[in-house]
Amino acid sequence: MDTKLAKQVLPLVNTARFTELLELYLNEKINEHHRVLEQSDDAATLHRAQGAVTALKKLMHMKDEVQGSARRD
Repeated sequence: MDTKLAKQVLPLVNTARFTELLELYLNEKINEHHRVLEQSDDAATLHRAQGAVTALKKLMHMKDEVQGSARRD
């Protein structure tokens, strides 16, 4: 991540309440996609759900990524 962007986003990820609520939301969305993975028999639907879970998990680690990138300077 670009250091300049990381520093701009840093106040957002350092807000404890935002982080808690975002994590709750992302966990719920991941659970929804896990249900799709369990119940679907269509390959395209499975791939979409897998991709969604991957993207949501990356968002779960946004705080660590932003803080790490901001420290590089």
